[in-house]
Amino acid sequence: ICFKKTLVPMMVGRTTLPAATVRCDVVTGYEQSQRRSFFDDFFSSDLDHFFGIGRRALTEPLLMRGTPITLTVQDVPRDDQPADYANAIGSFSFAASVSETNVEVGSPVTLSVRVRGDGNVQDITMPVIPPLDGFKEYEPEVSMTSEHVGEATISEKRFDKVIIPIVAGELHVPELSFTYFDPQENEYVTTKAGPFTVSVRPRAADPDGSVKFITLDTDDKKEIKIVQRDIRFIKTESGGFMQR
Repeated sequence: ICFKKTLVPMMVGRTTLPAATVRCDVVTGYEQSQRRSFFDDFFSSDLDHFFGIGRRALTEPLLMRGTPITLTVQDVPRDDQPADYANAIGSFSFAASVSETNVEVGSPVTLSVRVRGDGNVQDITMPVIPPLDGFKEYEPEVSMTSEHVGEATISEKRFDKVIIPIVAGELHVPELSFTYFDPQENEYVTTKAGPFTVSVRPRAADPDGSVKFITLDTDDKKEIKIVQRDIRFIKTESGGFMQR
């Protein structure tokens, strides 16, 4: 039996993992669990005795202890460290996308950023995005999943950021970059995604400043009064939870 646990060092230097212990019961013998008849004795076989069939196991507690393990945790190189490095260590892939590339003013667009790989994914934060001209921006929704692939634990962290165009025209989401340190290659790796262009059409508005839209279930038009020219995006689906 092999027990595995992922540990992430939090500081540089030497650290010692205490000895692991296992408590269990070991079988030391068997005794008859009930009175046997003549026919039981006649039809029993050596396999019955080998597997303890018809007998009660006698056990004793056993404590087994391993040996402590000392680790030396090194710091990442400080020379030539990229400016956008944010303590990601491991081996990762990086991708980004926008949910729509042709929308009307006021229609939400989701900018999705995904980091996947073997490393300290839980500590990764969303790459820095410069102010997006022409968009109303909201804080990203963060989710994370993990799976075991062979000997490794592969995790994916996703950032979904809602951006809403507030002007018509060709709006741009600049190129995004993500930098991590690969301990196997002993080097920094920078990956990039984008840029993206979103074509935004104007929406027809009444003279009083209200915006017309068509509901999904009827052809009736309804009006939304614009309050201080600000639109609050409302998600229609609940986000997921990550069990820690």
